[in-house]
This record gives sequence, C-alpha cells and structure tokens, in this order.
Amino acid sequence: IELFSQCPRQWFLKYGRPKKKQDIQHHSSRMSENDVCVRVARRVLYEWLEDHKNGSFWSDGFHRQQIRDITEFMYHAMKMECSDLRMMSIINRVHGWMNALFQHTWFSKIRLNSTSWLFFPRTESMEKNGNIMYCAPDVLLYEHGVWTCLRIQFSRFRNDLRILL
Repeated sequence: IELFSQCPRQWFLKYGRPKKKQDIQHHSSRMSENDVCVRVARRVLYEWLEDHKNGSFWSDGFHRQQIRDITEFMYHAMKMECSDLRMMSIINRVHGWMNALFQHTWFSKIRLNSTSWLFFPRTESMEKNGNIMYCAPDVLLYEHGVWTCLRIQFSRFRNDLRILL
C-alpha cells in the first residue's frame, strides 16, 4: 500500500502485471475495443517514430496497413476474431488520432526534422544515472537549449488525444 501511494506506476510494474503466460492471455482477452485502439495507437506511434528516425517516411496507405497489421496481431494474440466492421472502426479511429497528433506543433517539428528528439516505449521502467523512472515521457524534444518532455494520451472515451508537456 505504501508503494502504491508513493508511485502507482511503480506498483503496477512490480505487482500489477500478470506473471504467468496463461494469466497474460486471460487478462488481455478481456480488453475492450477502446483499450485495443489505445494499444494499437501506441504501437503504431512507436513504429512510426522508429522508422522516421531511420529516414523512412510512411504514405497514408502504408500507415493504414500498419494499423491493420498491428490490430490483427493483437487480436490473434488474444485468440479473438475481429470482424471487418470492427477492423475498419479501429483503423479509422487510430488513423484519426495519428493525423491529429501529426498536426500538433511539437510533432510538426519532428516530422520536419527541425528539432532533436528521442522517444521511449513506456511499457517498462528505465534507469538514468542510477534512478529508476516509472513514468517516462513518450518523446523528449531538444530545442534552443531546452528539453521538453511530451506524454501522449489517446482518449479511451472520446475520439481525440492529449499531449501533456
């Protein structure tokens, strides 16, 4: 309880995740469509940032195909079927989130390579100078001698996203 009150994310990473393979499969099979959309969006963002960092740029068609592939992989891992209608709903929602994200001022700078940046998948803790961080930002931007931490929240309840500075 003390750890949870100090840092809920640290508590979750230590105690909240299922440890056994069968527990993971059982837990993930209960995800709602909104939860799947958020996870797909995070994975697509991570893939896009990785490719962009390496100089690969996605067309709109490739972007939609990546969303489809990642969604199919997730549903397959959960041993669930995804209807064509549900697939199109997920693709459209995630694609809309990503388009809104790419229009944001900070992401425009990333797309145009006008600033230095780093990104982190937030699924694990990370260590920096002997300190363990449990709530790392998604993206760090460096501009004019200042580092800005961005954390992206895809809304589970509305069809939008928020970028926290």
